[in-house]
Amino acid sequence: MPHHGYLLYQVERATTGAQRRAADAQLGRLAASLAGLCRSLAQPARALRRRSRPSPSVRPACVHR
Repeated sequence: MPHHGYLLYQVERATTGAQRRAADAQLGRLAASLAGLCRSLAQPARALRRRSRPSPSVRPACVHR
């Protein structure tokens, strides 16, 4: 593989503080966008669950104690 040597170079070389901060910021943006995607995908499911629940003011006809 032609890029094998470059990958080893990437692993062995030390990164600067600025590079680590930039990588951390990039990972933070990725995490935030994934969380937003999960929220937007879960929103319809939450709406369906809310609609299927009885309102809290409605009491069941038979309560077992």
